[in-house]
Amino acid sequence: MVEKLLLQGVISLAEARRLRTPSGQDPFLRDAVDNLLMDLSGYPLREGGPRSGLDQLEYFSKAIAREPIEFAHGLDTRVGRIVLDATSGLTHENRAERRWAILDPLGAPRMDRREAGMNVWVRLLSSRVTDGLLHPVLCAGQIAGVGPLSVDDAYNSREVQINRAAPRLYKTWVSDPGTRDSQEHSMRDLFESVSWARSLF
Repeated sequence: MVEKLLLQGVISLAEARRLRTPSGQDPFLRDAVDNLLMDLSGYPLREGGPRSGLDQLEYFSKAIAREPIEFAHGLDTRVGRIVLDATSGLTHENRAERRWAILDPLGAPRMDRREAGMNVWVRLLSSRVTDGLLHPVLCAGQIAGVGPLSVDDAYNSREVQINRAAPRLYKTWVSDPGTRDSQEHSMRDLFESVSWARSLF
């Protein structure tokens, strides 16, 4: 996405560097868990098939089994503990049900599993902004990349509303360089409101 903005002349090379590395922090396990959650969310969001993310979940489980103490220490967060619990005893046969052992609690409250997938998608990307791992405009672009869930189906969680607003947030940032600082501040506040810290109790 950064390369596209640069090549379209929307941002300068210096801005591209700022967008790519908003923070010096880049923890491997955090990236691995977030990538896993994005892959698992693909199925309920209709961005992938019924097996979407299941191979990754099985590989993740095997990696944890090889170094359980290291992973337990590195995943000592609410999200991490849910992933650890769901991968404990995971087999090829039960991995599909274990997807829901992760997405259901992380996506709650939700009307159904499709909304759980959207809640997880928006929360994990928003949390990356809050934690300094992702620039807010890139977050808006990624959130806008899935869905939206239909208003007619009564989906209306805060996360679903942010998903619906994300294309506008992204387009405004691209088209109005003079107000980018204030837009980024507003986006950070918006994303912080649905971060893991605010969503999981």
